[in-house]
Amino acid sequence: MNDQGNTNPVSGLDAHDDFLQLLIQYFDQTLAESEMKRLNSLLRSNAEYRRQLIRYSSCAWAIHEIGPLHEQESISVDTTNSGVTNQESWSTVHRFRLPAVAALIGLLVLVTSFLIFQTKPDDPERQPNTNARSLLLHQVTGDIRLIRADSSIEKALSGTKVAVGDTVTIGNDKSGAALVYQDGTRVVMVGNTTVTTGGKTGKQLVIHRGLIGAIVKPQPADKPLVFVTPKAKLRVRGTRFTVHADGGQTDLSVREGKVQLTRISDGHSIDVPGGKRAVTGSELNKLTLLALDTAPSEWSMDFENGLPSNWRCGIPVKGNKEAGFNGGVRADRKVQKDGVFFSICTPKLWKKGLFTSNADTHLHFRYKLNKPDWFQLFLSTRSFESNRPVVATYRFKIDKLWWPLRAGQWRTATIPLSAFGRVSDLSETPFSPDELPFELLFSSKDNDLSLVIDRIWITTGGPGRFDVKMENDQ
Repeated sequence: MNDQGNTNPVSGLDAHDDFLQLLIQYFDQTLAESEMKRLNSLLRSNAEYRRQLIRYSSCAWAIHEIGPLHEQESISVDTTNSGVTNQESWSTVHRFRLPAVAALIGLLVLVTSFLIFQTKPDDPERQPNTNARSLLLHQVTGDIRLIRADSSIEKALSGTKVAVGDTVTIGNDKSGAALVYQDGTRVVMVGNTTVTTGGKTGKQLVIHRGLIGAIVKPQPADKPLVFVTPKAKLRVRGTRFTVHADGGQTDLSVREGKVQLTRISDGHSIDVPGGKRAVTGSELNKLTLLALDTAPSEWSMDFENGLPSNWRCGIPVKGNKEAGFNGGVRADRKVQKDGVFFSICTPKLWKKGLFTSNADTHLHFRYKLNKPDWFQLFLSTRSFESNRPVVATYRFKIDKLWWPLRAGQWRTATIPLSAFGRVSDLSETPFSPDELPFELLFSSKDNDLSLVIDRIWITTGGPGRFDVKMENDQ
């Protein structure tokens, strides 16, 4: 399925995202009558959307047959479901039952009749609006609230208009959204982030807290886009950057272009060019340029010194050097609202990422099972790229991971990241290196998982295919 969609020339909004949001709400039986009309209109006007609906229906029937997908609070599929990956997305899948399937049949009948028509051309009068104050929310996933300037509160959806003085709040670290300006400037907000639009022309964004990534189109020299945090003011004329802000400090990383950072406490400024970073807090030391703090392209964990304190789940296991095992981690039992899960999960490195990836990045892990146990791997990601989900969850599941069983036999799995398929939107789209992995999860539901992992590591280069080798294999 094409993940990019078409761009609405008026709003700058990815029209495919709007369609997908409506479709998920339809399956979830939460679509209002006015939104149903909008969905019908999109289906009438776009043949590709009609084809996608047919494909989604097949996936929906499969879900109905096999039951709910794995859902766990720690998974960032809570894109929250509009990304872990999303909580809302997972709950949408979990609640999808016979009534929605029956309703889908009716819509499919309607769509089938549409297939005889040609796609209508775009309205020639739909020209870009140059009003800089008009913004739209794009790629909304999870718990997003919009606090209007008049203090009214509403749940935000993709396509929601944001005016000067409005505040957008991202409810948790499984949620995300993008603010799209009329000139194409895109500000992505992820996890526990709150921003307010300001300025007479709407060219100011107050970041109260959280993490944002921005791709800013060239701005007039006398009218830069200004970002204000509790500790600093950023003047931007066209660049790509990320900034993490809280009450204690502002951490700016510039990928391309240049950003002027001014410390509010004393007015001290510094120009931060592409490839550099600057951090300011309450201290009055001289501002200096720093190297970018990026995740490594290769990463490993061997558990010889126990389980790190920031790992979200897992039980440390003592090693046995005579058996070639210096320590590991065993799946931990956690009771969730929809069942019991046995899991091993890394820390959630939301800001920096767990590791960076390339087209040839591979995941490896040495493990053993004491009984036949199925389990799945989930990879949670975030992205500031316009053609990728803000937050998403990918899954890998092949029975060769646990079968044929040799109880207590160590084996090593090698999996290219490209073999992971996106489950947060049901598309099974392959993982892309444009996305930054920030959490890895091994999990099984309602199954007393005997999984013990000795070591996990990430490398670039590899066979480009999934493989499992037993310790005694030649």
